[in-house]
Amino acid sequence: MFGIIPPSFYHTFFLILFGVLVFTHVLKLSQTSNGQLLHQSRADSGYYGALLLSIFLIIFFGTRDPNSEIFADTIGYAGRYNSIKNAGTSSVWYSIFTSQTSERIWAQLLLFTAKCNFNVSVWFTTIAAVYIYSIFISVRKIFPNHVLLACVFAFLNFGFYGGAINGIRNGMALSIVLLALTIIITKERRMLWAILLMGIAYEIHSSTILPSLCLLCSVYFIKKPKLTIAIWFSSIAISLVAGNAIAPIFDSLGLDDRLSSYLESGNTGLMNNAFSNIGFRWDFLIFSAVPIVWGWWIITKKHLNDKKYGIIFNTYVLANSFWVLVIRASFSNRFAALSWFLYFLVLIYPMLKHNLFPRQGATISIMLIGLFLVNIII
Repeated sequence: MFGIIPPSFYHTFFLILFGVLVFTHVLKLSQTSNGQLLHQSRADSGYYGALLLSIFLIIFFGTRDPNSEIFADTIGYAGRYNSIKNAGTSSVWYSIFTSQTSERIWAQLLLFTAKCNFNVSVWFTTIAAVYIYSIFISVRKIFPNHVLLACVFAFLNFGFYGGAINGIRNGMALSIVLLALTIIITKERRMLWAILLMGIAYEIHSSTILPSLCLLCSVYFIKKPKLTIAIWFSSIAISLVAGNAIAPIFDSLGLDDRLSSYLESGNTGLMNNAFSNIGFRWDFLIFSAVPIVWGWWIITKKHLNDKKYGIIFNTYVLANSFWVLVIRASFSNRFAALSWFLYFLVLIYPMLKHNLFPRQGATISIMLIGLFLVNIII
């Protein structure tokens, strides 16, 4: 919140806020039986609390200092926006955005708000609103009886904070893909609307074609978790043997015109240092494997037969398989985000929909604390 919270304190404030929310929910879950958890009424879902939290986060991220290097890519986004706002048609960025043939929705949104002479914070708040409110709607539709708890999981999802202040276009587009998935797995199942949302996401950030295709494959073609897991292990083997040769192939596919810069080892800049190392990242492979192992165990050992969860799980595994292929690249976090935006959903969906453990609340608490610690450590 520009002028109120210093940029250097932003992430700390975020952690304090969610630390309180995690503690509150862990305390509540410790006193909640499986029956109370699975049959909680919508009146006790925490809907209004989740809505207020979402609105606060929209303002919190939208009004950040656009000139602080702590917010990394924010400076570049703000510079391009202000160039168009101040110079109009004479700005070089105006010519670039008006002439581009892809990601046109993003370009038109930027041009429209700049022509309206809105302050850059208004533009950032608009982006944050689409990003966060899309997640809120998805959570409310999927978990109508646990809106606040599911929102806390979603906002603690690894990559959420970065998508709000750094990779804002990618985060915005992926939240719309999440909406598309929500439409598919809820009772409406309006595929045409889902495909329309995928198209909108693509016109915001073209790399979202990957999770969109994985989602469609999970709905129509690859429905068996054993097959997607086999694909994931095959990706590991290919990456270990021929990882250095894989990156140029993906670059040539044109999935994202920025992907080449992420795949080049010489890329430097204000990116997440956790991903700045080059080589096969066993640490982040293990991190990615957690929901895969969890989903496999729930489906095979707990005999969960839920087609909706199958779509969520298979979409995550397929999208993550593509990231594994380019895991050696520096700054591959942008590519990893194409699967990690579903991380929380793979974990929490079966826990809030099915009776799987004697003390289910305790297991949910462990997951919640785990995601919170990941935000602190990484």
